[in-house]
Amino acid sequence: MNDIKVTFTIVTLKHEPQIDISGSYENVLKIYIQVLLAFGAKCGVDESGIMKCQGERFQKYSQNIKENLSHLMVLSSNNAIGQLYNIFKQMDFGDPFAFFPQPLTVDEISVVREEMIKRYLGPQYENYKSYYDNIWKNITNNYNITHYENGHNTISSIGEKGKSKRICRFCGLKIPETTFNNKSHSISEALGNKNIITNDECDACNAFFGKNIEIDLINCLDFFRLFYGIQGKGGKKKFASKDFEITKDNIQNELLLKIQEENIALEDKNKIKIQLKHPQKINWQNVYRTLVKYALSVCNESYLQNFKETIKWIKSDFSCKELSWVTILATNKTSKSFPEISVFFRKNENTELPYSFMVLEINGLTFIALIPLSSKDNCNFNSELDFNRFWELLKPYNQNPILKRFKPLADEAKEFTYDISFEQRNEHKNNNA
Repeated sequence: MNDIKVTFTIVTLKHEPQIDISGSYENVLKIYIQVLLAFGAKCGVDESGIMKCQGERFQKYSQNIKENLSHLMVLSSNNAIGQLYNIFKQMDFGDPFAFFPQPLTVDEISVVREEMIKRYLGPQYENYKSYYDNIWKNITNNYNITHYENGHNTISSIGEKGKSKRICRFCGLKIPETTFNNKSHSISEALGNKNIITNDECDACNAFFGKNIEIDLINCLDFFRLFYGIQGKGGKKKFASKDFEITKDNIQNELLLKIQEENIALEDKNKIKIQLKHPQKINWQNVYRTLVKYALSVCNESYLQNFKETIKWIKSDFSCKELSWVTILATNKTSKSFPEISVFFRKNENTELPYSFMVLEINGLTFIALIPLSSKDNCNFNSELDFNRFWELLKPYNQNPILKRFKPLADEAKEFTYDISFEQRNEHKNNNA
């Protein structure tokens, strides 16, 4: 019997992921019913011998749903169950959602979301609808969103669970041509990621990325990792070169700086500016490669067919001189020492917008980068006209101040210097960067 496929749609206040379950008729039917039961549906056989299921489409996330999905994770190794579990793991109890055991169009999703807001936000409906229409609607009308964050004790496991069935998403090899013995962090562990894991990244690709491209992003964030207390594999470390040393007093929550006098400039009586030349050179095209690698590590494998040239590029098979800009924003999310990642995939044929882009949030920093070289794009979005059209769409992000925007045309390591200002406030001795 031929394989079949069914699709579930989950509509939340911001996202509307669609999850495909495929396989043999018997296996898909079994999982389909298990998912319906997890969301409280009542299933039975009528007098004609036909199975019927009834359930509430509009619900709020609850402890019971969490337990049901956890139980499903134990019963089934199907990737779709893992995707479903990860979607709800990002939600808080009481968050509204709508569940549909079929695919929905963009217009249908808009109607469902509006009904959900009316039902659950009540008097706040008009305020939220105005906020949503102004900030998010243009994005959700054009893009499907995959989102993961690390702030949970449970593992977000992406890709095939069974080692013997895994095919590396980056090189296409499987056992015995390669191995899958090590834990492949979807986002570098040095950036605080402990729990987002990509199953189908082989040991060889994991080692290559860690040694050759991810190190550039990690190095350029050394100061911020220390400043915000982001713990990597070895915990909190100092940041030092022959000209300076920075450590953090965790009790007083202060940075302790030792620096050569010639690197200090007095701007006024209450403000000094220092320059910290990084001991390692930074390849900014590798920084871009790393951000894209993170995005392709968490996306559903069905998207990867659109990024064959992109994967060759992140593996450093070639350099690209027609890249778009990478933007680094300063945000007010300073209470989280773990990363969040969102990957956006265009769901229509509007090629005036990029097919895909990613957003990585690490404490007070947000990185935004287009996923280049997709077969779904007609241009590289490396002209100001094309890029600005895309940037205007990003209202949830583009109101934040830009710390740095770069277009990494040169594929080579260059010297990198932090310019940091310290200002004394209220005549206290504590300084703020």
